Amino acid sequence: MKRKEAEFLEHLLTSMSDPIYLSFRVIALGELVTRETDLAYTQELGIGIKALRVLRIARLQPGQPVRIVGKWAFVEKAAMSKLVSNLCNLGYLERRIDPHDARSMQLFVTKTGTALLKKADRLARKLMKKRFPSLSPEIAASLATTLDTLLLDCAKSSVPPADGRPAGRKRAVRTHSE
Repeated sequence: MKRKEAEFLEHLLTSMSDPIYLSFRVIALGELVTRETDLAYTQELGIGIKALRVLRIARLQPGQPVRIVGKWAFVEKAAMSKLVSNLCNLGYLERRIDPHDARSMQLFVTKTGTALLKKADRLARKLMKKRFPSLSPEIAASLATTLDTLLLDCAKSSVPPADGRPAGRKRAVRTHSE
């Protein structure tokens, strides 16, 4: 990032002191970190951040359908198919037919994929120390907990109530006229 861009961002953030600008901060930080780390992962490991997200989710939650992994790896449906095929061809990922639904494919990380993820995790720690030198392990853990809370609150707020009606809509009440 150029000095003028960094100065602009600093002035912009100063003028956005209201918490309603939280989403801007989250998106801006995500974009900046993603851009830098994607380049580093591609140079060091030969695959980018989206592929690593897919592998990480498949390692943490083995056997999930391609659709679910793609959703939480933030990979578009069309790109996900190509990405999964590429990861399978590289020997990092394995597809298996879901035993309960033959239309669905489950994802599993291979031993080679696990070894790659270990390298990626080491690189991620190094990049984090470089990018955020003032972030202690304790503050990083606290920040992760806070972000988890925000993510879960956001996700839960978009879940419809148990009765299946969209939130905010009330059932029409019938009155009987005499």
